[in-house]
Amino acid sequence: MQYEPFSPVSIAPVIVNGHVLPKKVALVNSHGEPMSVVSKQYKVVNNQQVVDLFGKAFTNIQIDKITDHVDYLGARWKRRIVLKKDAFNFEVLPNDCVGIMLELFNSYTGKSAWGFRLMGYRWACTNGMIYGQKNLFSATFSHMANIIDKMRDAFQFQIENVGRVIDTWKSWQEIPFSPSDMENYLEYQEVKEKTAEIVMNAFRIRTAYENLPWNQWAAYNTFTYLATHELKTRRRGGDPLFSAGAKKFNKLAEGLYDYNP
Repeated sequence: MQYEPFSPVSIAPVIVNGHVLPKKVALVNSHGEPMSVVSKQYKVVNNQQVVDLFGKAFTNIQIDKITDHVDYLGARWKRRIVLKKDAFNFEVLPNDCVGIMLELFNSYTGKSAWGFRLMGYRWACTNGMIYGQKNLFSATFSHMANIIDKMRDAFQFQIENVGRVIDTWKSWQEIPFSPSDMENYLEYQEVKEKTAEIVMNAFRIRTAYENLPWNQWAAYNTFTYLATHELKTRRRGGDPLFSAGAKKFNKLAEGLYDYNP
């Protein structure tokens, strides 16, 4: 079953042992399935509202591609917006450039606010290699007061600071990272044997396929490749971007920022 990200969300009473809980309600998807239990004061911000607010805040933004992703209940949503290459393009090394992707996000779990994050999009990968969430910037919102100005300010701050992240990626070209270094890193991160085997195979294959040297940039590419490609989810109808595998490989990618062998 596929879940439509812009379907209506209903509110239903929560009944326990025949009694209605006075301070709680359930958020229910269009298939009648409960997505979460929240307080009666909880204000639902639906996915369409986030899209509309983004459109108002950024009327002149140049967009190349849009994709929507939802989890197995439709409770969590991400919209990935690839910006035009002519507008945002950063060279990490010759013939290896990173563009900008915006990710809008929202949920009906009652546990997280809505917002957007700036992400790196590797032009060398036709499917769009999305880098770990820590690498650029994220902004979340819980109140609607002056929200358009807040969104614009957050985006401007993020764009102005992209350069320092690009400089980090460039510096990784000079840091050797051999297969044995990768094994040490996986051991340091206490990665299970099966996952470590997947990573090592991908590390060897990706560096050979892209003709990359054994360095930290190549290691980073391996994790971000695994976090965005060939993912599987056990949840029927759920998007792999919300899978445990995606979370696991993103965490390994983010860990490289603070790793000091």
